[in-house]
Amino acid sequence: ALAGGSIIAVAIVAILGFLSVNAFKAVGVGTGQSIRFTAAPFLHFLLVFVLLPAALVTLAIFATLIIRQGIILILIVTAPIAFALFALPSTEKYFTKWRETFVATLLVYPIIAVIFATSIIMAALSYNVGDSDSLPLFSSIIGAIVSLIIMFVPLVLIPFSFKIAGGILGNIMNTSKGLTSRLTSSPQNKYKENKALERKALYDEKMRDSSSFTNRKIAAKGTGRRIAASKRSRWLGGAGNSSGPQDEVDAYAEASEAATTGGATPSQADEAGAAARNSYRGHKRRLADPSGNLSPVDRAASAAGGRVAGAATAHGGYTPQQISGASDAAVSAYRQSIAAGFTHEESTAAANASAGGILAGRSQQASEVAGRVAANTYRQQASGFATGKSTPATAHAAASASAQSAANVYDESLRRTSDPAQSSTAAETAGNAANLAFDSTRTTHSMEAATTAALATGDAYIGSTHPPGTSGHVASLNNAALAAADAHDNAMRTGAATNHTQATIAGRQAGQSHW
Repeated sequence: ALAGGSIIAVAIVAILGFLSVNAFKAVGVGTGQSIRFTAAPFLHFLLVFVLLPAALVTLAIFATLIIRQGIILILIVTAPIAFALFALPSTEKYFTKWRETFVATLLVYPIIAVIFATSIIMAALSYNVGDSDSLPLFSSIIGAIVSLIIMFVPLVLIPFSFKIAGGILGNIMNTSKGLTSRLTSSPQNKYKENKALERKALYDEKMRDSSSFTNRKIAAKGTGRRIAASKRSRWLGGAGNSSGPQDEVDAYAEASEAATTGGATPSQADEAGAAARNSYRGHKRRLADPSGNLSPVDRAASAAGGRVAGAATAHGGYTPQQISGASDAAVSAYRQSIAAGFTHEESTAAANASAGGILAGRSQQASEVAGRVAANTYRQQASGFATGKSTPATAHAAASASAQSAANVYDESLRRTSDPAQSSTAAETAGNAANLAFDSTRTTHSMEAATTAALATGDAYIGSTHPPGTSGHVASLNNAALAAADAHDNAMRTGAATNHTQATIAGRQAGQSHW
């Protein structure tokens, strides 16, 4: 009987193991690939979340039972030594430990036997109680189902029997469960990631094909993506926080989708969308004429303010006053840039940079200078779009870094000179130098390192001991930029930094040595 049971157990483990391997392959673990879960999604879910954990738990149980056999043999062999230790008062504690381990190890089988015996009795009682003269077939089916469920309960309770017994086996089972959890987390996380990517792709595809508010709501709902801020589920683009005129719904949808793509939870994405919608609505009403009409420029400016409010809300850590101030700064910077002859994209860069300055705690004047520098930087970068020297992504990165350097220089220069005009000139000069540093390092370093170089240029501009405009000052800027870019990429390559923020700090510190 024992041999037959072992053969059956081994067969079950083999089947579960085979299914587990396919579960790993289904999510791309060990293959370097991932699949889209368009065929038999329930089977994939069953493999990853049910069969794989079941197989690993079963293996852990059998491994623990095998270890139990070895522990019993060792305890039996060492029994004479244990009793000898019992005879001496100073070593009696070792005998006590031996006895507790021996008893706990032996108790595992009796505990499992009691669990199985109880389940058999309960299953039989449930089946017999289910007999009914009025509905014999129905009651028999229900009784059989309940009996089967009760028969499988002991399989779930086996790991707990090890905990009840305690001792070494309990510790081994806990370790096995921890290892099982770590092994299953990778394919499960991969499964969730693939499902999220598939939902996003479906959402984007349907949103592109949706031209009306109703279709947009249905498209979003069809993807299964909910934005919930309360117990009521609010579908993206549907009723609730996202209700209102079409342009306000668009502001909500854009901000909530951006937040979701950035890793926000559904409730956080809903908050971001609501903040963007409310900010957009407020700016729109403020800028409209007495008849309620809104020019295209003011509408675009209001949208820029809404995007800032949504992004800042999704990021978290900012007060409502900071978010409101940043949104106002974005609207003002966009309108001023358009009035100065900049394009929509250049003005958007200005709006983002000006808002970023407010969120970073810079003064309003410094944020305005940052906006102007960002618009100019984006225009300079845009001249390389046709030749492929630059892209919109690199242009926005350069504009952001140059604007941040300019804001730093403005505030520090104003602290030293108390002259706004002189500080503004210095900031714009530093912003232009930061853009040049970005361009010169991007060809030989990563874009993140080029961003660090631009920031280090601003640091060197205000930190250099050489007067601005002299050859020594220019050399300080160039050397600081190159050192910062090198240090950034080296930190990422060697593992000294685990993310861009840490590498940026290391790069800017390296640039200080060249002031």
